[in-house]
Amino acid sequence: MKTNTQRNTKHFLSVLEAAEHIRRHRSTLDKWRAEYIVLPFYQDGVKVLYAINDLDDYLESCRVEPVAYGCNRR
Repeated sequence: MKTNTQRNTKHFLSVLEAAEHIRRHRSTLDKWRAEYIVLPFYQDGVKVLYAINDLDDYLESCRVEPVAYGCNRR
């Protein structure tokens, strides 16, 4: 479990590293960034960075809980 101190510490990835982290193509992140959708990012001039916490939050938001079939049979 992450403590508040660990959670508030920002660690960043480049566009390519971020794309690998969430298993998407770099062009997908480029498109999302151009349209200002899905993921927040940081930009300093031409350099774009993604916070790992934001990437992990995105992945968690995509989680689908399976329905256990047959568990409540009577």
